Amino acid sequence: WLLSDDRLLRYDMTVPGHMIPPLRSVQAQTLTANSPYVSRHADWIQAFNDWVAYTNHPVMNMGSVRGGRFVPSEHVPPWGSDVFGTPGIVDTMLQEITLGGQDPETAWREAVRKMEEVVAQWKRRHPDWHPPDC
Repeated sequence: WLLSDDRLLRYDMTVPGHMIPPLRSVQAQTLTANSPYVSRHADWIQAFNDWVAYTNHPVMNMGSVRGGRFVPSEHVPPWGSDVFGTPGIVDTMLQEITLGGQDPETAWREAVRKMEEVVAQWKRRHPDWHPPDC
């Protein structure tokens, strides 16, 4: 239903450039939408449309930094939804910084602590689990 007619375009244009439509036909329409933001930043939106094929959800990048190098992992960690779900730890951290005025370093350290706690709790509940070979 959401992907039919002009519903997807109207939905995506509630925040132009933030949500990238999965349909190329709708991506093209976002570039000509009647919006002051689109008028000023159509080049940005075009870049987002071009890059969408190379993006993924943050949970897909968990475990991808090994030895100081980014080596993409296609194995979704089983605790990913606990970290990035609703409310997500990162989203909450960003809100605490921008809306609550919390010191970014303090907020970041607290978010890392919460993520480590989530992982440790999950592993305690699943002691026989072992990560797949990457």
